[in-house]
Amino acid sequence: MNSFSKSFYFSVKLLTLFFSIGSFIFPIQAQEFEKKTEEAYYPLLEISNQKQVESLTKNAEKFMDNGAYITALPLINMALEKKPNDKNLYYMRASCFEGLEDYVSAVNDYNIVLKNAFFGWNGYTKEALFGRAISHFKLENYPLAIEDFDMLLHIPDKETNAVYFKSGDFGGGSSGSFNSIMTLSTQQDAEIFNYLGQAKMNINYRDGAIEDFTKALEIDPENSNLYVNRGIAYQKFNNENLAIQDFYKALEIDPENSLALFNMALIGKNNANAINLLDNAIDGETAFPSAYINRGYVKYENGDYAGALDDFNRAISLDKVNVEAYFNRALAYQKLKKYQKAIADFTKALQLDPSWAKVYASRGETYYKLKDFNKALTDYSMAIGYDPGNATYYYNRGLTYHSLKNQNQSCEDLKKSLSLGFSQAKKPLAALCNQQ
Repeated sequence: MNSFSKSFYFSVKLLTLFFSIGSFIFPIQAQEFEKKTEEAYYPLLEISNQKQVESLTKNAEKFMDNGAYITALPLINMALEKKPNDKNLYYMRASCFEGLEDYVSAVNDYNIVLKNAFFGWNGYTKEALFGRAISHFKLENYPLAIEDFDMLLHIPDKETNAVYFKSGDFGGGSSGSFNSIMTLSTQQDAEIFNYLGQAKMNINYRDGAIEDFTKALEIDPENSNLYVNRGIAYQKFNNENLAIQDFYKALEIDPENSLALFNMALIGKNNANAINLLDNAIDGETAFPSAYINRGYVKYENGDYAGALDDFNRAISLDKVNVEAYFNRALAYQKLKKYQKAIADFTKALQLDPSWAKVYASRGETYYKLKDFNKALTDYSMAIGYDPGNATYYYNRGLTYHSLKNQNQSCEDLKKSLSLGFSQAKKPLAALCNQQ
């Protein structure tokens, strides 16, 4: 091989080697470039996600501030898709659910926020505990509400100062909206004790309820509604003298406190002053259905059926699903001998509460007055089904059976009525069944 041939061969080998090495190097370089690109890209993606979450959160907060929870909710859900482990987002969503009165969903999200919170509290976990307590209270899960409120009272102050407190149920108020950020102080302790008192009252824990209302009053002695709530507790547990004292104290602080006037009137339903107290309650800033219902009841008991009817009409205009208003209006119609209107209202009441035995019995009485004995029989039987220990229902059904000429069933019901302690059954038993 000549020198040219050797040189060419060597060059070809070098080129061949170079291209062989190059084919191996280029994929490595490409992979490294792709890796570097990915490393550079994902932080940008993370930043982009973070900005999106911040934007979604900011907009959701604006809607929440305006009470537009239904609009805020999908924004929070979108943020959670991007940051599924962000407990603050779960807290925000729980607050939305609470604002929408979906307390079951609120509790579920508050549980997520509070998981492991006991190893270290911060602002929103403490807020979440308060929110969960309120949600349990609204769901009438009073033992769980008591547990959470009690825990809130015992969290060391040094753990956190920031906490939202929602406007409390002082005498029937709503807890659906945020007031402002404030520190947990004695003032908020009064609100918590107020909730504890209400919860314990609802589970018939008399001493605990009164003790908690008293603690609330020690902290906030100028809060008239706290006196009202303790008065209601005394009233519920049959201590009317102390109840009256608390209602009077509430009226000293706030002479126009409708709840104090209303509850004073409830104690003195047969008192000549009851109507005046209820008038004052209704003339106050807050007119509520129960005030009209109870004033109507007092008028009814005093024989003023037209006046009672007017009050029941007013109650229904304020609350069109108030079963007590329909029931009482039906009784007023019955006294005024407007039987078809009475039946219509009894029927409406039963649509709202299908298991209220007294309404069946009252509608049965109306049918009986109209001599529609079959319908009366059906209603008395329904009443007995829901309240089988009521002697008057058996007595009235016994008389209805007699009107339908079913003597055997009539006597059986009259016997049952007497056995349950209704002494008036003796006379028809003797006359109709030959029994003394």
